[in-house]
Amino acid sequence: MVPFENVVEPTSGEFLVGFTDLRAFFRVAKSLGSSAMIFVFMNRLAHTMDSVVTESRGRTIKYIGDGALIVHPGEEADGGIRNLMRLKDTVDAHMEDCGHGSRLTVYGNFGEVTIGPFASDRRLDIYGETVNRAAVAQANDRRSHFVITPEAFRRRAPRPRPGSCRQPARRRYVPTRRTRALSRRSPLSARSSRSRCSPT
Repeated sequence: MVPFENVVEPTSGEFLVGFTDLRAFFRVAKSLGSSAMIFVFMNRLAHTMDSVVTESRGRTIKYIGDGALIVHPGEEADGGIRNLMRLKDTVDAHMEDCGHGSRLTVYGNFGEVTIGPFASDRRLDIYGETVNRAAVAQANDRRSHFVITPEAFRRRAPRPRPGSCRQPARRRYVPTRRTRALSRRSPLSARSSRSRCSPT
């Protein structure tokens, strides 16, 4: 995959697609008050998110209110999944430091999409069933904090067997009844631990 900034025409390929959303953002907006304060707050948060996403060659395609559409190259899907985990921890810590109860939810899927310059301003955008499935998961699941489909889960690199290292797993993926209804294949859900480190 060529760097995202070098994509000059529609290109199809496999990508890790992630949708993010701030839970109960309406309360955050209400506490901030004016539209100007909301804009400033979200702009700073977007800069924080972008700094994390680009660490793993990811790209934020667009922000939609308090949500974001993020992609990582397919050949780096494992690093992309870990990057999305780190993104959640960073944003959760940021929200806690700011005194807000809202937390980031992440929905990931892996598969073929078409990416390329779009509309008159030729901004980068993506389309495909892979994007649609991640969007449906986000729209239908309001209880999980970190959800990836089996397609994305299978792209994770092998991990050491239990007992081969002393570092505990940071995430545990289990199928849930609620997410089974989202597709013919069960997405896997996990509740992430919350980082208390301040974002850089």
